[in-house]
Amino acid sequence: MTTKMLGYFPLLLILAAGCHREILPSRYVCLPDISASIYPETVVDEFAAMDKIADHMHRGDQLVIIPITGDARNDVQGHIVRLRVPEQRVAFDGDLTKFHKGAHEKIAELRAWAISHPSAHTDIIGTLQVAEQEIAPSAHGTKLIVLSDFIEDDGRWNFATDQALGSVALARRFADRARLHQKLPFSSAFLGRVRSRDSERLSTPRRDAVEAFWGELLRQSKRQGLIYADGIGSLATSVENGGAVEP
Repeated sequence: MTTKMLGYFPLLLILAAGCHREILPSRYVCLPDISASIYPETVVDEFAAMDKIADHMHRGDQLVIIPITGDARNDVQGHIVRLRVPEQRVAFDGDLTKFHKGAHEKIAELRAWAISHPSAHTDIIGTLQVAEQEIAPSAHGTKLIVLSDFIEDDGRWNFATDQALGSVALARRFADRARLHQKLPFSSAFLGRVRSRDSERLSTPRRDAVEAFWGELLRQSKRQGLIYADGIGSLATSVENGGAVEP
């Protein structure tokens, strides 16, 4: 081997190691809004997006689906879907076929329950607290996905009318105070808006204030959270372009 070739040898080792680098599993924590203000056909589309995520998961990945209802602590009991792709490969990937079949069945069961039990209120903050329990103790590799109209209406707060969201500035200050009570441990967040009867009645300034609240509450480092206007479509595109959900 020539001296020149020897000089390339360490680089080849580094490249080879990079090619065989293990991909760490991801955990998707999805919060689809099933409150009565969301159009029924939109709820169906939300769960179709959950099916798509399940189809694009890799070995070791996890998917947790927590529906946004009117009273998170009570309503979601027995209605959280938890899925994990098998890590050990079997012949002809038969385990993956079984996983996908079971995953779609569980998602379909939750969809049927959601459509038949629309909530009069919307407890997004409470659902985030439930998600916090699912994510603990480690947030590494956890991707939070929220599909909602983002109008909190839990009996205490009503983002469509409360003065705390009377302007963008007020909404951001309110979110800053609310963050003190939310740990929200996740590595990335996808916020997607979906069609609802309530959101269509909001004025533009009020809608801007609502988005400012969630953008501030779910900010990552110095970057504010972004709410995608076409939530379900944007999520589907993100999943199809590699299976990873990143803002």
